[in-house]
Amino acid sequence: MVSISVPILDRKICGCCKESKSISEFGMHKCSRDGLRAYCKPCWNSYKHKWRLANREKHDQHARRKRERDQDWKSRDPLQFNIKQRIYRLRREYGLTEEQFQAMIVENEGRCRCCGKVPGPEGWGIDHDHKTGEIRGLVCKSCNAGIGLLGDTLERVQLAVDYLSGFRHACTT
Repeated sequence: MVSISVPILDRKICGCCKESKSISEFGMHKCSRDGLRAYCKPCWNSYKHKWRLANREKHDQHARRKRERDQDWKSRDPLQFNIKQRIYRLRREYGLTEEQFQAMIVENEGRCRCCGKVPGPEGWGIDHDHKTGEIRGLVCKSCNAGIGLLGDTLERVQLAVDYLSGFRHACTT
């Protein structure tokens, strides 16, 4: 048996703008040899936008058919539909497999890394740096929303702590 190994590179040249960019700048494409799109994300987005404008009817028809298929599937098996949606979203937005996600839950011992509580039915939030895309960890949806609303900055979190601390002292004295 012959195995072909693809070298792991940290950079790739965009097929559109011809610039050498970090592989994090390329979307995933399961049919390509390296698993990445040929165009970087900005070039791909620009291409898709132009295509949608030029092919509005085709795009709308395709989107309508997809919505109908998803609604049919969701009504037949909502649990399986939600699992598939989560797996797709993990891969698309964070580059995580379901196995990696489950390993992170085990690593957290099933608790939020921020507040220490077991997440409720709303589930987990994936806390990440919005500038770099780096995943910081799994937190409950409430903590993830709070961190996001405070702008992902220690300064804003500290201001909130200072603010709440002032009220605690005023109530206890």
